[in-house]
Amino acid sequence: MPVPATPDSGRRLYKKWNAYKYPLLFLAPWVIGLFVFSVYPIISSLYLSFTNFNLFKSPDLIGLEN
Repeated sequence: MPVPATPDSGRRLYKKWNAYKYPLLFLAPWVIGLFVFSVYPIISSLYLSFTNFNLFKSPDLIGLEN
């Protein structure tokens, strides 16, 4: 059975957000850079490794035949 929200729960969440707001804002550019320059290229290279890629047509998924 879910516990009903009390008026204090919103205030506690607001206080927690205020406590962690600036550290999260300082970490946000690093996390975005990590995703853009590390995670996205790794995932896209894994996808392209299982396709027959040609610049003039869309990639055809061939699986492990490559």
